[in-house]
Amino acid sequence: MKDITTKIGYDGVTNPAPPTAVHTAEEYNDRLVELQNSVENAGLLLAEADTNQLSKAMFVNGVAASSMIDSGSVNTIVLTPVGDLKLAVPLTPDYSALDGAVFSFFAKTTNSGNTTVNIGQTTGTPVGALPLFQEDGTSQIPSGWIIAGKYYSVRFDADLNSGNGAFVLLSWVKDVTATAPIASSGGHSPVISIADATTSVKGAVQLSNLYNGTSETKATTEKALSDATTMIPAITGPKSGYAGEESITFPNGVILKTGMSASISQDSSLAIAFSTAFPTGIKNICVLQQSAINISSTGAVTVSDVSVNGFTINNGGDATGAFFWQAWGY
Repeated sequence: MKDITTKIGYDGVTNPAPPTAVHTAEEYNDRLVELQNSVENAGLLLAEADTNQLSKAMFVNGVAASSMIDSGSVNTIVLTPVGDLKLAVPLTPDYSALDGAVFSFFAKTTNSGNTTVNIGQTTGTPVGALPLFQEDGTSQIPSGWIIAGKYYSVRFDADLNSGNGAFVLLSWVKDVTATAPIASSGGHSPVISIADATTSVKGAVQLSNLYNGTSETKATTEKALSDATTMIPAITGPKSGYAGEESITFPNGVILKTGMSASISQDSSLAIAFSTAFPTGIKNICVLQQSAINISSTGAVTVSDVSVNGFTINNGGDATGAFFWQAWGY
């Protein structure tokens, strides 16, 4: 298109032209041809009675200019306008006028590493391949950030890549990566990366069912709390506290079994069987006779046949009676 301020005067002299100067018929017709091309390139049929065709064409051409087809290969995105050559919006021959332009497309392939973007006409030589960066404008996108069949948008930034220009993948269309603890959803959500929490930093916390663990970065579950309170009957209240069971298991794993024997005659023995065996072994057994004071007693009470399943009380005392007993094990 010729500069509209260049006119031919009545005297046939070009510049300086007086206000009364006019454009030549050729120049005038050229501009009408450009307007007609704009309408036809938008896919509209010329209609003499429709005085809004140019505004319609501008809208259609604007949409088409940002809607592209990816015809490239892995790690090489090649974008061309939607439609055939007649309906395609002609692009500029270089990137000089495209700073800030946004292009949307369905990806043909999934990238496996550093990726480039190239744009061009439906036919002919593309403008040139340029790197595709993350939002920071310097980092290449990693593998899997472009997924075949997904919809993406990229923006051209002329200042990136040492002034040679580069494309930036718009954040709102990037897929969620499979970085724990967030798994890929296959959608178009921002990349989410959550740091592990510490006692001084907020972040993602792993759950744990251990009631006696030592980690300072894991969160206790309801089950762990329930297990812990079961191990300490005194704090659980009457509904879930101690109910006369033989065994109590403490948080450190030590088990206490208690009971009272039947009456054992003088110089006799009685085998005590635990309702449930100790898992590993026994550390200590204590017995105490239930009886009135007997100062003159000279016999001894002992235990024998000690195992994880039980033991034997030997009453060598001078009185008959029942015996309280406690067995500690693990």
